[in-house]
Amino acid sequence: MKKTKHIIEYLIVITLRPVLSSIPYRIRLPIGKIFGIGLYYLYKKRRDISLDNISNSFPEKNNEWHKKLCKYSFMHLSMSIMEFMQIPVLNKKFINKYFIIEGEKYLKEALKKGKGLIAICPHIGNWEYVAAYFGLKGYPASVIMKRQSNPYINRIIEKYRKSLNIELIYKRKAGFAVLRALKQNRIIGFVADQDAGKNGIFVDFLGRMASTAQGPARFALSYGTPVIVIIGIRKGNGVFKIIASPILDFKYNKKIREEAIMENTLIWTKKTEDYIKKYPEQYFWIHRRWKTKNDKTRINIAQK
Repeated sequence: MKKTKHIIEYLIVITLRPVLSSIPYRIRLPIGKIFGIGLYYLYKKRRDISLDNISNSFPEKNNEWHKKLCKYSFMHLSMSIMEFMQIPVLNKKFINKYFIIEGEKYLKEALKKGKGLIAICPHIGNWEYVAAYFGLKGYPASVIMKRQSNPYINRIIEKYRKSLNIELIYKRKAGFAVLRALKQNRIIGFVADQDAGKNGIFVDFLGRMASTAQGPARFALSYGTPVIVIIGIRKGNGVFKIIASPILDFKYNKKIREEAIMENTLIWTKKTEDYIKKYPEQYFWIHRRWKTKNDKTRINIAQK
């Protein structure tokens, strides 16, 4: 049954991709909005998850605000999916026309240190286009990738990302590969804002304890690597603004290793939270971010 579902999903993608790719970029985005509205009404399970996430993250807002934000987030997600299908035909000309970047100097300064760069790319805006920018601009970039449950869709994602000159590192075997990449002075992209299961560190994220990935903080501490949070925000008319924001107060004291890892995880989580509050309609609310439960005492990152 699962295999049949996977094949159907794959057939839908490979059927739609050439059709959507033939539509001019700026016309495709309004179509994406329409599809997003349709998904909002048809995909009840994910709509309910999104509304629950939004209402708990913004309890001071009313129900109408929550529903409006939820609908906008589905529209944004649908446009992002259409943009992802365009990746095989992306080139430098497109990047130069539709992308602007803020804080690129921080990337170059970090790479001059020769210890690589850990780029935390949360699910805000279009994270695939962030990878596209760095790949097509010639930056030595690697991305930590979680294997998709649908193997056919996984192959498509692999193919698209590799077409951007991006090295893929699968999450389950990331350790040595990440250290090797850092020694090669590469940018390592961590899409690290999803539920990290029982192996994560529990920190306060948008008002609730959330299991959060330890990887960025552990690798940064082990190799003394600079850390930057990078997001790609939709600005309208097809334009994207990539914002590279360095974390200057990361702790690199290996004598208090576990404390430093916790503190650094709190620091980058708080920066991610700030961006979500600024661009809530562009966040990936459909994910069960607070799926893993924890009964430890809440750590209030607002006090850090």
